[in-house]
Amino acid sequence: MSDKLNDVITHIQRNELEAADNSFKELKEILKEEDIETIASSGYALQQLGFIHYAQEIYSIGKANYPEEESWALLEAELLIDDGQIEKAIDQLLTIPTDSSLYVASLLSLADAYQLISLPEVSFQKLQEARQLAPDQFAIVFGMAELKYEQGDFSDAIPLYNELFEFKDLPSQLKEQADGHYIDSLAWAGDVEAATEALERIPADKRTIKQRQQLAFYYYRLEAYEKAETLLKELYDGDALNADLLSLYAQVKTMSYDYEEALDLVDEALEKDPYGVALYTMKAEIAEKMGNYDTAFNALESASDLDPDNIEARVKMLEYAVAANKLSLAKGLITDLENENFVDPHVDWLKAKTFQLEEDYPAAEESYQSALAFLQDNLSFMEDYLSFLQEMGNWSKIGQVFANNPNLTMQPSLATIYERYNAWKLDQDYLDF
Repeated sequence: MSDKLNDVITHIQRNELEAADNSFKELKEILKEEDIETIASSGYALQQLGFIHYAQEIYSIGKANYPEEESWALLEAELLIDDGQIEKAIDQLLTIPTDSSLYVASLLSLADAYQLISLPEVSFQKLQEARQLAPDQFAIVFGMAELKYEQGDFSDAIPLYNELFEFKDLPSQLKEQADGHYIDSLAWAGDVEAATEALERIPADKRTIKQRQQLAFYYYRLEAYEKAETLLKELYDGDALNADLLSLYAQVKTMSYDYEEALDLVDEALEKDPYGVALYTMKAEIAEKMGNYDTAFNALESASDLDPDNIEARVKMLEYAVAANKLSLAKGLITDLENENFVDPHVDWLKAKTFQLEEDYPAAEESYQSALAFLQDNLSFMEDYLSFLQEMGNWSKIGQVFANNPNLTMQPSLATIYERYNAWKLDQDYLDF
């Protein structure tokens, strides 16, 4: 019989469908004389290959020959699930009585079916019921933990994984997956320290690449930058860093002020992910720290091209243009933002500086006033605004600003303007006298 089943499978794999049909007819005749286990295993083998109708015909032979056998209902329900007929499968599984030896298996199949139709709560209830009836089956606990993990209920998943680990001799593949998801759950639940400790308990020479990558990320989260850098360097030397991890390595490098190497790492990340908007933004930030505003501007321009809705990138580009005294470029960016009706006090501030550099003082005054109501607590803005008023010789207005914001009189960066204001005020008092 096994030879004939292999013939069917071989023809299927070779896409010899007519020959497969002929061999299948012969197989059915043979199976009519076989026992339950042989019939069931033959149907299951063909089901796994996706030949649902072949499997259905074999199960029909089994039902005809052994009508008292309960397993056909379960096998056919699983066949319906594979065929996408979920509701029919559920109806069939619900016919299996609670006193059946297959009831626990039917609950597990029901859990799968309900999850497929986006009813995870019902799926979990079925797993809970199965666990009460079969507390010694680790697969049920694993299924419950994984369901909570997939739903993002990490706090609920953690104790289930802990219960799973109490079982002895878990299959290695299942244990590895559970270990990884348990550590993920700890981190996502906010206990990064516990996740880090769990990874550290694994001997360094036994850690997988993924575990080493996770550990590096957790070290970064915990601000253990030296440990993060050591691991990331090992992974980098082994060519085991994707674009995200290369950007993480770049962030770690910026913590030690190694901006050039950080910039190189971001460029490597962009080679792997040339459409990574966040990478271009990071490149701009690092280039700005290096004082390389042209590189920063070009990086943000790329980010804006990839994501036209990225207003923040264009605002930052405007900031660089103003800092570099590129007024025509700045005015073009301002026009673009105005055309999109984008209103922001930071942009008003940059507009004011642009108009000031162009010596369009009325327009500069208007933009400074628009920003003032929102940025009075921003020292850098107040420094620019008071410098503008000083340039205009508007000492009375400067006096109003200091009166409304007395804390500014204590700022070292504004000491000179404040002294000059006081000198002007003395002159005014003398003249008035």
